[in-house]
Amino acid sequence: MLKALKENLTLLSLMVVLVGTSSTDAYYSSFGLRYEFLNISASHILFRGLTAVWAFPWLLLAYLAALALVATQSRLGVLFGGLDKLRWTNHAAVAVLATIAWFGGRYAGDLAATADMTASTSSLPLIVRIETKDQTLAPTPASPSEGYRLLLQDSRGIYLFRAVSVARTETPLVRQISSGAINAITVCARC
Repeated sequence: MLKALKENLTLLSLMVVLVGTSSTDAYYSSFGLRYEFLNISASHILFRGLTAVWAFPWLLLAYLAALALVATQSRLGVLFGGLDKLRWTNHAAVAVLATIAWFGGRYAGDLAATADMTASTSSLPLIVRIETKDQTLAPTPASPSEGYRLLLQDSRGIYLFRAVSVARTETPLVRQISSGAINAITVCARC
């Protein structure tokens, strides 16, 4: 019984990781970045996997189906008349749920990226000002009216872009500024 519980919890974990990975990949790919080359932590992937249901609520059905599969294992064994048939049913269910999780996560990532790259719907922090250590860099945002948003901040620096009016027809240009070149950055999360 404990072994079955462990395997079923593994199914739920697999779903969260698949949704998180595919959602993160789709999100950053929309901005022209490969998430594999970014310093994104595993906790971000898990967080994205758990919160992707807000962008695409149909993923909640996949999570609930996996939970129902976990909760009804003992009854399914009796219904299918043995562990061998139950095992094959579980394998088929894992394949179907993993496929749904992957493509649902991609769709949720695409929806979130479209919303964040559009000026009127972006939830990303607005960059108020960036002070660089040397002024040899190309011009950086000096006021919030320029419309630059903070896409990602990691140990190597920041990624920023100017939000577009219509995400379907325009693509934002993403710029990376290394952390060694930044003296200070001011953002406004609710501007």
